Amino acid sequence: MFKWLAAAMAAVVALPLGLLLLVSASTSGQASTALAGGPTALALADIPPAYLVLYMDAAQTCPSLPWGVLAGIGKVESDHGRSDAPGVHSGANYAGAEGPMQFEPATFAEYAVDADHDGRPDVYDPADAIHTAAAVLCTNGAGTGTPAGIRQAIFAYNHSRAYVTDVLSWAARYTVPAPAGATATATAIAFALAQLGKPYQWGAAGPDAYDCSGLVDAAYAAAGIRIARTTFGWRQDGPQVQLSQIQPGDLLFSAGSDGTPADPGH
Repeated sequence: MFKWLAAAMAAVVALPLGLLLLVSASTSGQASTALAGGPTALALADIPPAYLVLYMDAAQTCPSLPWGVLAGIGKVESDHGRSDAPGVHSGANYAGAEGPMQFEPATFAEYAVDADHDGRPDVYDPADAIHTAAAVLCTNGAGTGTPAGIRQAIFAYNHSRAYVTDVLSWAARYTVPAPAGATATATAIAFALAQLGKPYQWGAAGPDAYDCSGLVDAAYAAAGIRIARTTFGWRQDGPQVQLSQIQPGDLLFSAGSDGTPADPGH
């Protein structure tokens, strides 16, 4: 399990490229109930990069909440903040809903998260709104990770069966289905994706900044797998496979400026 994930690690400060590498193995946009994977080509094309990072980051605050569910809600409610409808950027719509995730004021007040740490939860701020949506969903059943729990949580968010179906449809279209038995791989990749956009800092191991090996180590640790901290150590951690046999979760090595093909530096 050691190549594919590294493509994300080298692209912490280059979000679009990193995500394209991560989904190169699947471009399906068809609906699926498997919501534990990374973004599809449709997700990369339709979701603004900043919002994609926020959905993935917010999902990490609630065990078993698929990031695609948050993205589905964001799509339905405001087209990921791009809608000019009343209430998205200021004021409220006809029903009193506010912000890109369309909260009733009382609901936002109850669950509000100050995700950007500016001291003031703001319903119109995408980070605060998306993290607050994760809190609402988690409290209302999404934390169970079961299909029934997730449907219950979405219904609590908006009391409409049609709404639940619409959100789950978008979530499925946005998510590459994780292969059966690939829970650890999906967890590691999801963790790595949630860190995209954070700065590179040599020697850093998170949570606010990473270097390449620090992010690889943290991603595997999130999946309950302990590996070495350096490129040299990784080469001793698992079997080497042919490039044609690469699978999700594998690490892909390169010579870099400080190594050779036989002794890669990255």
